[in-house]
Amino acid sequence: MDKRNFSNGQDIPLGLGMAMAQSPKAMEYFSKLDSSGKQRIINATHSIHSREQMYSFVDNMAHIPVDHVADFPFDTNNGVFL
Repeated sequence: MDKRNFSNGQDIPLGLGMAMAQSPKAMEYFSKLDSSGKQRIINATHSIHSREQMYSFVDNMAHIPVDHVADFPFDTNNGVFL
């Protein structure tokens, strides 16, 4: 089992953390995810290469119900939800 603590921001990529800081809804969404959901979000950010893509990703993330995160695949080409 993954024992990382995402609540203190240590394992959150800087760009993701900065984008979520601008979107309280996305931050709230992320905080409600379990460890595997948070890791899935973090993994999806590895394919993001620009600030604009990150902000788009975070904006989209905030509109998905927490209990449906596993139902929404990520587009690994541009890092946004399909």
